[in-house]
Amino acid sequence: MLLSEKRYSNQAGAILILALVFLALLGMLSSTLMQTSVFELRMARNLQFQLEAFHRAQGVASAIADRSDNFQVDGGVGQVSCKNVNSTPGCTASIAVNDPNIVSVPAGVNIDYQIERLGPLFQKGFPVRLAQDQVSSSVAYDAAVFETRVKVDASSVGQGTSHVALGFAVLTAGKNP
Repeated sequence: MLLSEKRYSNQAGAILILALVFLALLGMLSSTLMQTSVFELRMARNLQFQLEAFHRAQGVASAIADRSDNFQVDGGVGQVSCKNVNSTPGCTASIAVNDPNIVSVPAGVNIDYQIERLGPLFQKGFPVRLAQDQVSSSVAYDAAVFETRVKVDASSVGQGTSHVALGFAVLTAGKNP
């Protein structure tokens, strides 16, 4: 037996056990890192959907505001116009949207919107400053106040919801004193 063989024979596989321990630690570390990465990816995806849903809801509210016939100034306080008159209790009129692409959504996502008349029938003498090309001979304007609520709901596919509420004052010509 050589001298070098004698030196290695008394270690009895300690390096193998040490290597297996380090391998197990590296495996646990990589598993934890993968789980963290998957969790962060889900969080980023949810944030992206939430932002998209918020912008879609704002776009729908703006599209509703583009049509003056959506705001019934001759109705009373509490009058509600909605997306579908037949499926919403208390709804008295339907809302029209100019661009149907704005309200089209993927499967599992639902958009619901409504307009509610707030305040008294008219707010007399509503203070407003118009652009030069819109100036009228009317001394003052009256205003009907509305609230538009839009809800984008994708909770059925695990992506959450987003709500937007915007207030609008629809001007009507006031009476000259």
